[in-house]
Amino acid sequence: MPNAGSSRTGRRQRGSRWPVLLGLLALCYAVAALGGLASTDAGDTYNALDRPAWAPPGWLFGPVWTV
Repeated sequence: MPNAGSSRTGRRQRGSRWPVLLGLLALCYAVAALGGLASTDAGDTYNALDRPAWAPPGWLFGPVWTV
């Protein structure tokens, strides 16, 4: 008989995981959006830096980070 009670508990735990999953996904998307907003002027900031002659051009970062 101990298995009968544990199966109900297992179902309850599985069902209560969905709100946690959705909350964590929302948190991840919110952090990603905040990072996107914080980096909107990254190109201008990079161009304004005093870089050495061997520094890569700004247009190269997009393809390199994609790969």
